[in-house]
Amino acid sequence: GGECAGRVRAWWERQGDQRICWLAFDDRQGIGMANLAVFERMPHVGVPDGRWGYVGNVWVDPTQRRRGVATALMTAVIDWCCAGSFERIVLNPSEMSMPMYRGLGFRPADELMRLDL
Repeated sequence: GGECAGRVRAWWERQGDQRICWLAFDDRQGIGMANLAVFERMPHVGVPDGRWGYVGNVWVDPTQRRRGVATALMTAVIDWCCAGSFERIVLNPSEMSMPMYRGLGFRPADELMRLDL
């Protein structure tokens, strides 16, 4: 609805240059998207600068799933990150999407920790 669209618009504007979005279209409409939040390492003496990305909101229209749309979107994300010399890409996959991410070379990141507030 309109209220949600307004919230999404405000959220996107707050993201500034720290988020990149890829869209997939068929002949008539949008059928998928992926976005990447960009993080830069704080400079430290003796440590090279570095960037990494967090993939979020990968979505494909239910009528278009299992047709390679998400794989094409993620391939574009990976290519963009490689071209930008990113160190890594991280994401929090759904159970359904895990085989696709494994096929693209993603592996578990067991070293992460979290605190729910």
